Amino acid sequence: MRIDMRIAAIVLFIGIFHCAFGQTGTNALLAADWSAPVADKGQTLRGRLWVGEGHYWSDPRRSAERYWVHAPVYLELEHVVTFGWDQPIQIYFDIFSGLRFEMHDGSGKSIRPQGVLFGAILPEPYWVTLPCDATVRLRADVYTAGNSTNMTDEEILVGDGGKGPAEWVIPRISTNDYFLSCTFSPLTNQPSFSRYHPSPLSYPVWEGTLKLPSVRVSVRKP
Repeated sequence: MRIDMRIAAIVLFIGIFHCAFGQTGTNALLAADWSAPVADKGQTLRGRLWVGEGHYWSDPRRSAERYWVHAPVYLELEHVVTFGWDQPIQIYFDIFSGLRFEMHDGSGKSIRPQGVLFGAILPEPYWVTLPCDATVRLRADVYTAGNSTNMTDEEILVGDGGKGPAEWVIPRISTNDYFLSCTFSPLTNQPSFSRYHPSPLSYPVWEGTLKLPSVRVSVRKP
């Protein structure tokens, strides 16, 4: 019985450790603080960023090939309970028009993104229906594209508020700290908006602006 209790305690600890660091597979994620809650049409939303490390991905069909995947970036949204007439809300999510990212170093100096050209199928915009007191985590980087730099550096590849993809490359030999922040403002006046209609239940469409606090970009040293 005592041995079983110890095993149960170890399993519980591992589970807590796993959840605390927000791992997805073998890729540890770091989370930023929550933004201030913002109400629109009587419904309140807040958000935060998650960012992971780039990693190798192996195709099981081609055991000899390994690919470098740039750092994943996620946007987590929470429909905050206000104890009023809360109901499900809809958010129009487009990583190229609704998200504007910024990068700065440990001293607060802003770092401009690089322009990038690549051939890939870009993520399509879509509707998110979020019930009251619920959360959802959405992939917020250009996850359909592979790494466009050498495989020794950390790459962040995201949308740039309607200007196209934006890329930051952090050398692994760098001794500085880097932080990624974002403004989330879902737009409903884009040309593609008419292709994605709201729910027939006519839930409110949230159209506010969230200022998402910065999250440290984790770079695995050589």
